[in-house]
Amino acid sequence: MNQKRMIIISALVFSILFTGFYYLLFSYTTQNEDILHKTLYMNQVGLYKQEDTLKKMQKKLKDQGIVSYTWKQKDVTAIVCYISTNIDDTKNGQDKLKSLGINYIQKTADIESNEVAKLIDEKKYQEVLERIAE
Repeated sequence: MNQKRMIIISALVFSILFTGFYYLLFSYTTQNEDILHKTLYMNQVGLYKQEDTLKKMQKKLKDQGIVSYTWKQKDVTAIVCYISTNIDDTKNGQDKLKSLGINYIQKTADIESNEVAKLIDEKKYQEVLERIAE
């Protein structure tokens, strides 16, 4: 009877240790995966080949209090605004763009780089767009 009790207690102790070890292991690896993958949402308000029309749109957005960024895509440059990792923030920006009569297309970019993910956390969106274009 005493041996049976000892076996049961040993099994419980080892199962608790095993569970704790795997909990720590998987919570650590899952945490790192979150850093590696982020989705960036943005509203693209135009594609431009000519610098003067690009500057006009940026000025129009700036006059309305909208922060815009340029995103080089092959032979054209896109102007994007309301960049965020939260889709709701981007959709709120769409309401303002609609009220101003500015057409837009919602874009997403999947980020799987620690360096770029850190830039996103620091809200250095122009650098992020330059890295995505590469």
